[in-house]
Amino acid sequence: MRRDVRSKPCVLDTWPHFLETAADSLQSPTAFLAAWHDRYLSRWPSLRRIVVDRLLAEGAEWRETRARWVHPIVSDKLPAMRRARASLLAVIPKLDADYRAVVGRRARMRYVILVDLGHGGIPVRYRGGPAILLGLTSAAHMNWQTRAPLRDHVAHELGHCVQDVWRRRARIAEWSWTPLDTLHAEGFAQRMGELIGGGRWEPITDVGWVQGCRLRLGDLAAGLLAAIRGKGDLRPFFASWHQADGLSMTGYFMGYEFIRSLEAAGMSLKEIARLKPGAVKARAMAFLRSASQQ
Repeated sequence: MRRDVRSKPCVLDTWPHFLETAADSLQSPTAFLAAWHDRYLSRWPSLRRIVVDRLLAEGAEWRETRARWVHPIVSDKLPAMRRARASLLAVIPKLDADYRAVVGRRARMRYVILVDLGHGGIPVRYRGGPAILLGLTSAAHMNWQTRAPLRDHVAHELGHCVQDVWRRRARIAEWSWTPLDTLHAEGFAQRMGELIGGGRWEPITDVGWVQGCRLRLGDLAAGLLAAIRGKGDLRPFFASWHQADGLSMTGYFMGYEFIRSLEAAGMSLKEIARLKPGAVKARAMAFLRSASQQ
């Protein structure tokens, strides 16, 4: 993959400002959240609006829920967050060059390093262009401090951005984010991220996670099908703080296997990225039904 190294990536690193404005407000969840909202992120109002709007979608109690979850992590793991920030700054330049090699060297991405409240990696539109929010709290929670896991994490988010670019250029409607859309999008991002990152996918958490998912694929697919048909809770399959059959984030594995099955059937990644909603639904349901029989 040829890389254009002449252009430096655009990085907004908010960590120094966090240390100046909020790191001394860790005596309680309430004090921390007030400093996070009113002193730290207030420097970037549009960024704060993006983050808070996502939190508001969780309901009126997001402040209490997120403050209780984040406060002990930030209180205990500031050194881990500092190491994660250094690793992100180290891995972003090559990943950005590889991303632009895929979508075009004139493409620009903004990388925002911030202290998050539990949304660790989010592709968004910020300041008129694409951006990725890279959360240090979530990185510390997942024990992502060194370059390898953070390289894979950023590459995954860039995989989402590749799909978004290809779909926009083909004028395909934006995601409605049904469960099957999520399976498709997360699987594509994992596969494309594997290619952008330059190495075999080493995902998410524990040693043996891939093997565990593969051994349980039949039960996992059956469980996801049941959740989809019954409009049940999908967090056991896609959220890091929930589990399905004793494993977290198994939806990423199933999505990855779904994308690989489409490649095996002769589809290119660009064709897979540009599947229309009806095709995604039909192919994903067929994959899950087949996998559930294993």
